[in-house]
Amino acid sequence: MTPGDSRSTATRAGSADVRADVPSAARMYDYLLGGKDNWPADRAAADAALAIEPNLATSARENRAFLVRALRWAAGCGIDQFDYALFP
Repeated sequence: MTPGDSRSTATRAGSADVRADVPSAARMYDYLLGGKDNWPADRAAADAALAIEPNLATSARENRAFLVRALRWAAGCGIDQFDYALFP
């Protein structure tokens, strides 16, 4: 199941633990980065935040770019154990 399928939002959530009608910071971040794993509630909340802070999407992209640079630097220093859950 993907957020873009034609089933209802409640059905797409697939679990009682996931509330697709409540914004999630992680899915809002995904939306700000131009990702596809977000739902209408996440997009609406992110758009409301963007109305207050127009540079929010730029900040999210810069944050991701820093993460990539930091991981590349660490790997270049010989660190070879990473938590792969952090990678997009």
